[in-house]
Amino acid sequence: MNDCEYASYYELSYAKSIAISHREYLNERCSNRKLLIYGAGETAVSLRRYLSLNGINTEAFIDDAMSGQRIDETVVISTIDLVYFDQGSYFVILASDDENYGISRQKFLEVGLQEDLDFTYHTEIPGTNELFHYDVTLSFSRIRQKIPGFEVFGDESNIDAFRIVALGGSTTECSLFYVKGWVQYLYEYLRSRKIPVVIYGGGVSSYTSSQELLKLIRDVIPLKPDIVISYSGVNDLYSYPKQDEEERYQRPFITRFQVQFINQIIDRLTKEVGIPVVNAPSWNQLGHNTVFYGLRNEKTAAEFWVDNERMMYAICEMFGINFFGIYQPYRFNGCYKSTSLQEIIHHRRDLTCVPTVEGERRWGASVRKDHKRIVSEIKKYKYLYDFSEIFDDQTEVFYDTTHVYEKGNQIIATNILNRIESVLISKKPKKNGLVLKYNYVPLIDKTITGVTHENQIKGIDYYRNCVLSIAESNCLPKDKVMFGGYTWVVLYSNKDYSLVLSELPITVRDYHDTLVSTTWEECELRKWLNGEFLQQFNDEERKKILPAITQNHNNPQFQTDGGKTTTDYVFLLSYDDVTTFIKESELCESPLQASSWWWLRSPGIYSDRAMAVHVDGHIVIPGYYIKSYSLANGAGVRPAMLLKI
Repeated sequence: MNDCEYASYYELSYAKSIAISHREYLNERCSNRKLLIYGAGETAVSLRRYLSLNGINTEAFIDDAMSGQRIDETVVISTIDLVYFDQGSYFVILASDDENYGISRQKFLEVGLQEDLDFTYHTEIPGTNELFHYDVTLSFSRIRQKIPGFEVFGDESNIDAFRIVALGGSTTECSLFYVKGWVQYLYEYLRSRKIPVVIYGGGVSSYTSSQELLKLIRDVIPLKPDIVISYSGVNDLYSYPKQDEEERYQRPFITRFQVQFINQIIDRLTKEVGIPVVNAPSWNQLGHNTVFYGLRNEKTAAEFWVDNERMMYAICEMFGINFFGIYQPYRFNGCYKSTSLQEIIHHRRDLTCVPTVEGERRWGASVRKDHKRIVSEIKKYKYLYDFSEIFDDQTEVFYDTTHVYEKGNQIIATNILNRIESVLISKKPKKNGLVLKYNYVPLIDKTITGVTHENQIKGIDYYRNCVLSIAESNCLPKDKVMFGGYTWVVLYSNKDYSLVLSELPITVRDYHDTLVSTTWEECELRKWLNGEFLQQFNDEERKKILPAITQNHNNPQFQTDGGKTTTDYVFLLSYDDVTTFIKESELCESPLQASSWWWLRSPGIYSDRAMAVHVDGHIVIPGYYIKSYSLANGAGVRPAMLLKI
């Protein structure tokens, strides 16, 4: 095909491609950057050719399996090769034929790229790939593997766990657009506070408070939760039945789908022979086409939302459940201001996801009027909270009219936590928070040499001791010592012991032997270090290795659970250890520079990943898969110990 024929073919075949539908956004993103296309199949190749016809050239394809090859003179690189590009010098379009968008997205988030700013999708951002199913009461719901309509976080078998139900629309959904939702962040924040909790994420796209109320009565009460959270409002305002929808007008408990569904049934009943119903008018009467949708209600959208929240509170109170009704923020509430770049990003979204001026016109004066009514009415009720302004001091939060990036969901979760924590604390047993200089910590692995006193040993809380000393002096030694045939760098020293780190990785190894959720306490690498590796030292050398209490804090950015505190003779440094005992500049200088990536014991973005230090010295906080994934043979292992020198 010639260029004209190909352009016509492409526009017909890929009508929703970003190259066609959002050219202004794409031109702005690629104006001073190298364009990379993730994928090397038919979709990617077609996209590259169409872009070239529009004056946008592709620097390279990204495909790990085809790295080093060329396609139509365009080189193919791997995702690892991106580390050699300067940050901000390239823009990526995800256009792989065979890879799930969620997996693709995560790969690029892990290397530090920002969605929409540094990478986007070949087509419109796809929604969750979980399917809707019909629901006789709510009209539709989500198919879930465990409980229909709910996504479960936590161990339901734990009878001591607090049970929380989160209701709402798409902004409460736990997996919409593959963005990590506020429900999951709330769960992780509570877990990081050692509060046992199970959260049932019951948000469903397009639900209004009317459907929440019905779902509460039918599905939530049987779950016997301690807390119910309704995070909603926007769908009530924007989806309120319009006058041109005669059957639904001022009947928010009836959805468009229900009207369409019943009309189709009536159409069939009037044309086909039906089955008589006992004690009811015969369904096989020709022309039987009347439907009752309930009494028309003169309430405004604002009044419906407030009254539904009030009814949910009353029902919960009757069953001894704490209720929190939250009015959510959205872009056009008159407070949040988008940057010029965000305006371009918003312009490439769907019907309601439009620039501010157009958006305010579409949402209309009636929506803003209802918004003001809700904000005013909320003040009358102690269980209703106005979140409409929580993003006022923020930028780059919304990616469309109502949905937010992870940054926004973290803010939402934090604000909700502040509201519900008083309920949790009032029931939480008080514990002695004193941290002792020396204490006893269970050592789970019985194979580790030196375990005494019923599998417990006296360990040294080196981190606390070192931090106290650092407060008095910012000078840390970086001397080298030879021990056991290895060279060690001294990170800290006192009269009793020294904290040392191997100068070079002693081996390249996976963090764990299988790709499952794990912690430092349970991982295979810990067992190997305190078993086979420790046995390399002779008896005299092992007497100089002191047991250390290793505190395993959560991931500082993603709050992934770090697991229990352990006691180890040999261990990996944690994120806190590195940031406390090593200056950032020292990580890429001798004697602390390494020849390869090296593991930290801290968790990554999920519990099947662990943090690592890049060869250039920066800490990869999202981490890497604990079983070889992007690194062919694992990462370098630099053990640390407390030595009695």
